[in-house]
Amino acid sequence: MTGRASPATSEKSWPGPELRTRSTMTWSGARKSRMEDALQSGAENREPAPPAFPDETVDNADCRLQAETKVMPVAEPSSERPSVFASAVIAAARFTPTPLKKWIHNRPSVYHIFRKAFSFFVGLKGNTVSIESGPMKGMSLAVSEHISHAHILGTYELDTQLAVDRLVAPGSVCYDLGASIGYLSLLMARRARLVFAFEPTAHAAAEIAKHVAANQLQNITIVPSPVSDAVRKVRFTVNENAYGSRITAAQSKWPTIELTTITLDDFAKSNPQPDFIKIDVEDEEGRVLEGARSILRQRKTALCCELHSENSARRVQQVLSEYGYKLTDLHGGPFHIITPVVPGELHVIALPN
Repeated sequence: MTGRASPATSEKSWPGPELRTRSTMTWSGARKSRMEDALQSGAENREPAPPAFPDETVDNADCRLQAETKVMPVAEPSSERPSVFASAVIAAARFTPTPLKKWIHNRPSVYHIFRKAFSFFVGLKGNTVSIESGPMKGMSLAVSEHISHAHILGTYELDTQLAVDRLVAPGSVCYDLGASIGYLSLLMARRARLVFAFEPTAHAAAEIAKHVAANQLQNITIVPSPVSDAVRKVRFTVNENAYGSRITAAQSKWPTIELTTITLDDFAKSNPQPDFIKIDVEDEEGRVLEGARSILRQRKTALCCELHSENSARRVQQVLSEYGYKLTDLHGGPFHIITPVVPGELHVIALPN
């Protein structure tokens, strides 16, 4: 998950990048009509269901689960609220003029100081804070330099939140590719039976674990592997923020490590098949779908994909069209590739026909 948001109803993250007991329900033959109807319906504010926490991980070599998932205990909704002073800090961050935000973002040392200061003041009342609005209202976030005013207010990537909230059915299995701090993973976990959060960046994965713990979640499993079209060694740049790290072939100002990629088809051979996939992988989305053709061929999985370039957008459109998927924008309208493609501002929803 990147630190960008759609300008229509979302806020950019600054400072910072970006349950009910587990159901045994499975999707019926009405899955397609439910998803299509959902895109036409308005978003509902639902009370967050009680959460759960995993200690399992997935090994990078064979992608097999190392622990059984536990049944979620019933828990009371989060009640943490920022102090008056912290609320003032959040408001100040929210209404900081855009030119000043850009100036800060373009100066990593200054940006780092502001992120640290923001988390310090927000955390004066405690280590966790409650999300104030939107589909995730009442869920908890662990305070750190990687959460922003938009995360706390519930406005972070709001259009994407609303689409995910409509498409995740009770008892479903979700794959969250490019999970970042796990913000959307938390949203999925409210109704999903299982959520696999794919996040290769160690400090971002650590943030996911903190938020999972803050909500006592048991149905989220962190997968520390990058996903692509084949199993191979890749260079992976590690951004100091919890978003923006990526597979790359070019030189980068950020540290680069070597990782082994996996494919979704291989992963699904030893783990539950996905009912819903969210993809935000910094221009690797076309290759991800190339490595998921067996899943797509079954035409049972809905997808929400952020597109980062015109080439990736056309490749994603081509692959999904080959399997007869219905493509829409985040609001259920016709999908069009608008050029130039601005990362964070173009998404596609894919529904199986």
